[in-house]
Amino acid sequence: AWFARLEYHAGKEGDDRKFRAFANRILDAADFPPVRAAAYDRLMAFVLPRFESHPERSDQWAKMLSVAPTTETAAAVERLLVDSPAMFDWQRFQLWKLACQLPAPVSGRLVDKAVEVSASTLSEAVSAQAILFLGRFGSNAQRENLFLDQFKLQRASCVQRAVLIALQELP
Repeated sequence: AWFARLEYHAGKEGDDRKFRAFANRILDAADFPPVRAAAYDRLMAFVLPRFESHPERSDQWAKMLSVAPTTETAAAVERLLVDSPAMFDWQRFQLWKLACQLPAPVSGRLVDKAVEVSASTLSEAVSAQAILFLGRFGSNAQRENLFLDQFKLQRASCVQRAVLIALQELP
Protein backbone atom coordinates (compact mmCIF):
# COMPACT_ATOMS: atom_id res chain seq x y z
CA ALA A 1 0.00 0.00 0.00
CA TRP A 2 2.88 2.37 0.77
CA PHE A 3 4.39 1.91 -2.68
CA ALA A 4 1.04 2.63 -4.34
CA ARG A 5 0.84 5.92 -2.44
CA LEU A 6 4.49 6.65 -3.17
CA GLU A 7 3.93 6.05 -6.88
CA TYR A 8 0.91 8.35 -6.86
CA HIS A 9 2.80 11.15 -5.10
CA ALA A 10 5.79 10.70 -7.42
CA GLY A 11 3.53 11.71 -10.32
CA LYS A 12 2.53 15.16 -11.47
CA GLU A 13 -0.65 15.14 -9.38
CA GLY A 14 1.19 14.07 -6.23
CA ASP A 15 2.31 16.07 -3.22
CA ASP A 16 6.07 16.27 -2.64
CA ARG A 17 5.61 16.52 1.12
CA LYS A 18 3.61 13.29 1.16
CA PHE A 19 6.12 11.64 -1.17
CA ARG A 20 8.90 12.37 1.33
CA ALA A 21 6.76 11.12 4.22
CA PHE A 22 5.98 7.81 2.51
CA ALA A 23 9.59 7.39 1.37
CA ASN A 24 10.83 7.95 4.93
CA ARG A 25 8.32 5.41 6.28
CA ILE A 26 9.54 2.85 3.76
CA LEU A 27 13.15 3.58 4.78
CA ASP A 28 12.17 3.03 8.42
CA ALA A 29 10.61 -0.31 7.51
CA ALA A 30 13.73 -1.20 5.52
CA ASP A 31 15.70 -1.21 8.78
CA PHE A 32 14.36 -4.73 9.24
CA PRO A 33 16.43 -7.23 7.19
CA PRO A 34 13.46 -9.23 5.78
CA VAL A 35 12.00 -6.02 4.31
CA ARG A 36 15.25 -4.33 3.25
CA ALA A 37 15.94 -6.07 -0.06
CA ALA A 38 12.41 -5.77 -1.38
CA ALA A 39 11.84 -2.20 -0.26
CA TYR A 40 15.09 -0.43 -0.92
CA ASP A 41 15.50 -1.14 -4.64
CA ARG A 42 11.90 -0.18 -5.37
CA LEU A 43 12.24 3.01 -3.35
CA MET A 44 15.42 4.11 -5.11
CA ALA A 45 13.68 3.88 -8.47
CA PHE A 46 11.40 6.69 -7.25
CA VAL A 47 14.02 8.78 -5.43
CA LEU A 48 16.84 8.95 -8.02
CA PRO A 49 14.86 10.93 -10.64
CA ARG A 50 13.88 13.52 -8.04
CA PHE A 51 17.38 15.03 -8.04
CA GLU A 52 16.41 16.54 -11.37
CA SER A 53 12.66 17.00 -10.94
CA HIS A 54 12.90 18.45 -7.39
CA PRO A 55 16.46 19.79 -6.95
CA GLU A 56 15.39 22.01 -4.06
CA ARG A 57 15.15 18.88 -1.90
CA SER A 58 18.58 17.48 -2.77
CA ASP A 59 19.47 17.19 0.90
CA GLN A 60 16.50 14.84 1.44
CA TRP A 61 17.28 12.72 -1.62
CA ALA A 62 20.96 12.43 -0.69
CA LYS A 63 20.02 11.40 2.84
CA MET A 64 17.66 8.70 1.55
CA LEU A 65 20.13 7.38 -1.00
CA SER A 66 23.07 7.33 1.41
CA VAL A 67 21.44 4.56 3.48
CA ALA A 68 22.64 1.88 1.04
CA PRO A 69 23.99 3.37 -2.19
CA THR A 70 23.90 1.10 -5.23
CA THR A 71 25.56 1.11 -8.65
CA GLU A 72 22.51 3.00 -9.94
CA THR A 73 23.13 5.65 -7.29
CA ALA A 74 26.78 5.87 -8.34
CA ALA A 75 25.78 6.26 -11.99
CA ALA A 76 23.30 9.02 -11.15
CA VAL A 77 25.83 10.87 -8.98
CA GLU A 78 28.43 10.65 -11.74
CA ARG A 79 25.96 11.90 -14.32
CA LEU A 80 24.92 14.84 -12.12
CA LEU A 81 28.49 15.81 -11.19
CA VAL A 82 30.43 15.03 -14.38
CA ASP A 83 28.19 14.73 -17.44
CA SER A 84 25.58 17.41 -16.73
CA PRO A 85 26.73 19.24 -13.61
CA ALA A 86 24.07 20.37 -11.18
CA MET A 87 23.43 24.08 -11.42
CA PHE A 88 23.50 25.05 -7.77
CA ASP A 89 26.42 24.90 -5.32
CA TRP A 90 24.24 23.51 -2.55
CA GLN A 91 23.08 20.68 -4.81
CA ARG A 92 26.68 19.85 -5.80
CA PHE A 93 27.58 19.91 -2.10
CA GLN A 94 24.88 17.31 -1.38
CA LEU A 95 25.95 15.19 -4.36
CA TRP A 96 29.60 15.15 -3.24
CA LYS A 97 28.44 14.28 0.26
CA LEU A 98 26.47 11.36 -1.20
CA ALA A 99 29.46 10.40 -3.38
CA CYS A 100 31.51 9.90 -0.20
CA GLN A 101 29.06 7.12 0.75
CA LEU A 102 29.29 5.23 -2.56
CA PRO A 103 30.60 1.68 -2.57
CA ALA A 104 34.16 1.19 -3.83
CA PRO A 105 35.45 1.20 -6.47
CA VAL A 106 34.21 4.42 -8.02
CA SER A 107 34.61 5.72 -11.54
CA GLY A 108 37.92 7.28 -12.53
CA ARG A 109 35.94 10.11 -14.13
CA LEU A 110 34.40 10.92 -10.75
CA VAL A 111 37.83 10.92 -9.07
CA ASP A 112 39.22 13.20 -11.82
CA LYS A 113 36.26 15.56 -11.34
CA ALA A 114 36.92 15.59 -7.58
CA VAL A 115 40.53 16.63 -8.23
CA GLU A 116 39.28 19.47 -10.45
CA VAL A 117 36.61 20.61 -7.97
CA SER A 118 38.97 20.42 -4.98
CA ALA A 119 41.15 23.10 -6.60
CA SER A 120 38.18 25.35 -7.37
CA THR A 121 37.48 28.42 -5.26
CA LEU A 122 33.91 28.94 -6.51
CA SER A 123 32.44 27.22 -3.46
CA GLU A 124 34.58 26.31 -0.47
CA ALA A 125 31.93 23.91 0.87
CA VAL A 126 31.78 22.01 -2.43
CA SER A 127 35.59 21.91 -2.59
CA ALA A 128 35.72 20.54 0.96
CA GLN A 129 33.29 17.72 0.10
CA ALA A 130 35.28 16.85 -3.03
CA ILE A 131 38.45 16.73 -0.89
CA LEU A 132 36.75 14.35 1.55
CA PHE A 133 35.76 12.21 -1.45
CA LEU A 134 39.42 12.13 -2.54
CA GLY A 135 40.39 11.18 0.99
CA ARG A 136 38.26 8.08 0.65
CA PHE A 137 38.73 7.16 -3.01
CA GLY A 138 41.82 9.00 -4.23
CA SER A 139 45.29 7.54 -4.62
CA ASN A 140 48.06 8.25 -2.14
CA ALA A 141 49.65 10.63 -4.65
CA GLN A 142 46.39 12.55 -5.02
CA ARG A 143 46.06 12.86 -1.25
CA GLU A 144 49.64 14.11 -0.92
CA ASN A 145 48.97 16.66 -3.65
CA LEU A 146 45.94 17.89 -1.71
CA PHE A 147 48.21 18.95 1.11
CA LEU A 148 50.76 20.54 -1.20
CA ASP A 149 48.21 22.30 -3.40
CA GLN A 150 45.36 23.17 -1.05
CA PHE A 151 46.54 23.43 2.54
CA LYS A 152 49.17 26.11 2.01
CA LEU A 153 46.89 28.36 0.01
CA GLN A 154 44.77 30.91 1.75
CA ARG A 155 41.75 28.63 1.75
CA ALA A 156 38.82 28.59 4.13
CA SER A 157 39.15 26.62 7.32
CA CYS A 158 36.55 24.07 6.13
CA VAL A 159 38.80 23.24 3.16
CA GLN A 160 41.92 23.00 5.31
CA ARG A 161 40.10 20.74 7.77
CA ALA A 162 38.88 18.54 4.90
CA VAL A 163 42.49 18.20 3.68
CA LEU A 164 43.60 17.06 7.14
CA ILE A 165 40.77 14.51 7.28
CA ALA A 166 41.61 13.26 3.79
CA LEU A 167 45.25 12.76 4.76
CA GLN A 168 44.36 10.38 7.59
CA GLU A 169 44.20 7.50 5.12
CA LEU A 170 47.82 7.93 4.02
CA PRO A 171 50.14 5.08 5.03
